[in-house]
Amino acid sequence: MEKSFGCSYPDVFNTVIVTKDGDIVAGGETQSNDYDMSDVSHNGSTDALLVKYDPAGNTVWKRTCGGSRYEYINGIVELPDGGFVAVGHTDSNIGSHINRGGYDAYIVKTDEDGHVQWGNTFGGSQADYFVAVEYTQRWWIPDRRVFVVQ
Repeated sequence: MEKSFGCSYPDVFNTVIVTKDGDIVAGGETQSNDYDMSDVSHNGSTDALLVKYDPAGNTVWKRTCGGSRYEYINGIVELPDGGFVAVGHTDSNIGSHINRGGYDAYIVKTDEDGHVQWGNTFGGSQADYFVAVEYTQRWWIPDRRVFVVQ
């Protein structure tokens, strides 16, 4: 199977996972608001992008998130509740999180339909990035849920 996704401006998938149900979730960035992205809100110059496909390659949902400048998704993990955690970087002020200089590492949690439940940024005065994320359970952690990011 081969599918294309795109618009008149750059759209890039940086990471792809297969869910426990066999669907495909791709993450990256978009600068577009036409063609494949005409029905999705556009927040800034480059928005973080999550797209879910069924096993036949049909689009289930697509979502953007971020602030008024640049957001990128570099890693995604599916959670036991069916939601997702995506990580990357941003140079936007997002909600009450003020950019600290350069790029800040960016993490966002969604529900199973890709709707953002929360997001956060981390960083100092230089460039900070999250490039991957993993969900694991450890017996010595009280709630046994840990996000490992690099």
